[in-house]
Amino acid sequence: MFTHAQRHPTDSRAASGRRTRARRFWLIAAFALSLPLNAWCAPPVSRNAPVHISADRFHFDQKTGIGIYTGHVHVTQNALTIDGERLTVIAPPKGPVERLTMDGAPASFSDVTPKGKPVKGHATHMLYLPGNQEIHLDGQAKLIQERNTFSSARIVYDTKSGVVTAGAPGNRVKATLVPGGQGGAEKSTP
Repeated sequence: MFTHAQRHPTDSRAASGRRTRARRFWLIAAFALSLPLNAWCAPPVSRNAPVHISADRFHFDQKTGIGIYTGHVHVTQNALTIDGERLTVIAPPKGPVERLTMDGAPASFSDVTPKGKPVKGHATHMLYLPGNQEIHLDGQAKLIQERNTFSSARIVYDTKSGVVTAGAPGNRVKATLVPGGQGGAEKSTP
């Protein structure tokens, strides 16, 4: 038999296995906690989700599939919101919503990029194409991705990829890009 000071060989293997499992658990926990919070919280974005619209007034022609909303118009689809004064929706009777055209002083939108980062913009005229997952901003257009800003007469924002394309003939593009990875503040040392 074994004395109190001696251990059975299987006892040390069991203890070693417990330590290995505990070490794996803490490594996985540390990795999970190191992920950005938005990786945990950001809902999956589906542009096939319903489009919700509210406004002061509404007119819809079922034959043509054209709806006109006026007065404090608010559109949502998942995290995407669009606000303005007049919205024209083209939705054929037996098909999906093809386009939403918003006018305002200015019309504005906010969304979350595929990486969970906020993006917002405004312009005098906006066109949202749900099928292409694009927002076209025309007329005094401005788009802000985190702390980076883009201004132009025309900006196209791809909601699926987060890609921004700006510029119009005869107009310059203005951009302010803030260094620091992820648009965050970067500390400098003297």
